[in-house]
Amino acid sequence: MMPPPSFRLSWPSALARLCHAPAGRHMPAGAYQVHFPRLELVLSNRYHYSHEGCENACLSAQEALFIPAEHWTLPNWCANGEVLHILFDYARIGFSLVRSGPQGVISTHKESMVLAQRGSLNGMLDVLGGLCRDGAGPEVLRLQGQALLALLQTLYDEARDSQWQQGGNQFRAICLYISEHLYAPLTREDVALRFGISTTHLSRLFRQHLGSGFCEFLSHARLDLAKALLRQGQLPLSRVAARCGYADVNYFHRVFKQRFAMTPCAYRREFA
Repeated sequence: MMPPPSFRLSWPSALARLCHAPAGRHMPAGAYQVHFPRLELVLSNRYHYSHEGCENACLSAQEALFIPAEHWTLPNWCANGEVLHILFDYARIGFSLVRSGPQGVISTHKESMVLAQRGSLNGMLDVLGGLCRDGAGPEVLRLQGQALLALLQTLYDEARDSQWQQGGNQFRAICLYISEHLYAPLTREDVALRFGISTTHLSRLFRQHLGSGFCEFLSHARLDLAKALLRQGQLPLSRVAARCGYADVNYFHRVFKQRFAMTPCAYRREFA
């Protein structure tokens, strides 16, 4: 069994303040914008950045910035600091720990994890996004952000202990492959053949690392991608379905409503 590396990410259990980046269409060159929500947590010293309507914002240690999907930020690595960037992708969570100084970025440590129990995490992200849109007060945002970080630390520790065991590297590669091919008609047999393993072993890996099956993971990843595409408010429903691997838009409609208790169109109206 491969021993886990000694480096392990951790972050404070208490959050002093949570800000959020507003929506905007005037994205400058070099800004960062993705289809999924992000969180930037300052671990030490200060973090300077820009967002829509503010060219020089600053956060201190134990303060965080929540960036909803499709919103942009532009880091300014001009001071001593240590910032943990967290990307809530539809199939995995990406972590990037950046240390900076007056001359720019000094070092970066990156990890990605496939997390079990994404339903609770996604629910908290949706709530936080709604609070930001509704103009919730700073204390409400802080408490919601603190709860999100506490849950994420627990899930991170559990996933890391599991996925650094034997088979963990292969499992992460499988999940990455699935996340990059959600548009394709993936089957358990296709993925097993791609990685040279049996379907039984593939199912065993998912049960070992996530406590769920291959089909459940694939369905959740596709529907989470669908939510991200619907929030953009541009693609026709048939294109959204196709991008997520659903050849039949009516079937996509039924599956989406069954999981989220609202139709894709209703979700787009509320969150786009």
